[in-house]
Amino acid sequence: MRLPSLVTIFTRLTLSLGKSNVKLIIVHCSVKRTSVKHIPTLSQVKDWLEAEGFAIRSVYGDYRGRPVGEYTNRAIIWAEKI
Repeated sequence: MRLPSLVTIFTRLTLSLGKSNVKLIIVHCSVKRTSVKHIPTLSQVKDWLEAEGFAIRSVYGDYRGRPVGEYTNRAIIWAEKI
């Protein structure tokens, strides 16, 4: 059985702060930057999918099919367009 495309999101945090260092070899300089990303909650993603006509078939906490829990750092949502 072939599964449809899976959407993976992080469920515990709604913001992610990260730093990166980019070295530009051509101009011999480097750029440091800080990024802030909004990571939606599982309920937000479910609402968005349902609002766009998808039916949530299953939600998993990892690629082995275990349930989403307090210490799960991702959610895999199996949704079907209805």
